[in-house]
Formats: sequence, C-alpha cells, structure tokens
Amino acid sequence: MFGLSKRKELEELRKRLDELTKQVRSQQQALDKLQRTVRMQDSVIRLSRMKINKRMGLISSGVKENSKRIHMLDKTVGDMQVDREKIEQIRETMVRLSKKKNNNKDQVSKKIDRVPVKEMWPDMPIRISNSFDSAGIKCIGDLLKYSRHDLMKLQRVGVLSVRQIEVFVYSLGLELKREEV
Repeated sequence: MFGLSKRKELEELRKRLDELTKQVRSQQQALDKLQRTVRMQDSVIRLSRMKINKRMGLISSGVKENSKRIHMLDKTVGDMQVDREKIEQIRETMVRLSKKKNNNKDQVSKKIDRVPVKEMWPDMPIRISNSFDSAGIKCIGDLLKYSRHDLMKLQRVGVLSVRQIEVFVYSLGLELKREEV
C-alpha cells in the first residue's frame, strides 16, 4: 500500500501529534490550576469584604446613634426658652450625670478589661492570634496597654493587622493607648 518513506512520515506525524497532545494536556492542567487559584482568591476577597462591611456596619451604627442623640439634645435645648438660672441648674445636673456615667463607664471598662480577647473576637485572624499569644495578650485590658506603634513591633503584625485590631477595639467603644509624643 504505502511505501517505506510514507510509513516513516506517517509514524513521525503520529509521534508529533502525540507530543502536541501531551503539551495541550499539560497546558490545560496548568490553566485549571490557575482557575482554581483565582476562584480561591476571589472567595477570600469576598469574605474579607464581608468582614470589613460587618465591622464598618457596627461602627457606623454607633456613629448614627450618637448623632441622633446629639440632634435630639440640640432640638431640646433649642426648644427651651428659660432664664440663665435654669440653664445653670441644667448644666450642673448634666455635669453630675456625666460624672456618674463616667464612674459606670469605668466600672464597665474594668469588667471588659478582664474579658479574653478571643472570646470577644471569635473570628480573629490566625496571624493576630499567634502574635497575641507570643506577646502575652490574653485579655482586652492587656491589649489596651499597647499603642499602634507598640503593636507594629510585635512579630507578624503589620499595618493591615493593626488596622484590623483598631477596628475591633473601636467596635467595643474603646481605644488603644495613645502615642506618646
């Protein structure tokens, strides 16, 4: 049927076809692996955005609540038309109440200081958790002793981690130690 040279050509073409098929398969496998990686990264980004939105929702709800209170106070004070003596009495009452509120706030903050960080922040990133463990930060009170700069000195804590910690502390209505100038 075929001559010897035609058979050799046919065999060489089959070998070349097999090589090309192997290359296509390996490239397809590499492409599949890249697509899986992209899907995983997309899901990580989605989860991070959900966590950030959740935390920002907590912060913004507190801000909205405080702005409503301020608006109500402004409206109440604006509606009041009283003489100076009554205004002074109101101020004194407000000072007394704020002192009482500060005392209650101090008592509440003392109780919060003893609460474990992991209990208040169950979805804490592993990197931050490991850093806290190595630094001996177990309770909220331990964390509040650190400033932003001090946290940056901890192992495996960078700018993003410090931001996450600040958002968490702020969501509790607390603040980190202030930087000393």
